[in-house]
Amino acid sequence: MLLFKRHLVELVRNGHKRQTIRLWSRPLLHKGQMTYTPGLGRIKITAVDQLQSLNALTEADAIADGFPTLQALLVEIHQIYGKPLPIDRHLYRIRFSWPIDAAGKTLIVQHPPLLSPQKKLKNKNQKLKIKNRKSRMTLRQRQVLCSYILARKPI
Repeated sequence: MLLFKRHLVELVRNGHKRQTIRLWSRPLLHKGQMTYTPGLGRIKITAVDQLQSLNALTEADAIADGFPTLQALLVEIHQIYGKPLPIDRHLYRIRFSWPIDAAGKTLIVQHPPLLSPQKKLKNKNQKLKIKNRKSRMTLRQRQVLCSYILARKPI
């Protein structure tokens, strides 16, 4: 299992975060492994690299990790793991793909344009029908579901 802070989950959903930096005593994930992440579902690990130190991180790592600068990434790492970093831990760069299907293949999700706000209702009956609908999906959940269905073309 790979856990992310809530604000980092949003970066993954938006496509800005495709890797993460972890301090582990040994590698807990391996290339090709599929793992579960709360808030995202299944993700596929595409690479696990051990780094010598934080000095090995680059601006490209920060951008792939969803941060605008290397300094912002280092600040986040120190907030999570403390300063100084634990001596008995090794630094790992984990790259992943999301979203994926059950076979472990990366899905191409095209986000549909946002739906226009609902037009004003003409009478109360229309309003009641909408209030009593059984679906509790949000607009964003409905859009992602539609994108997922459109991305799965029968062979």
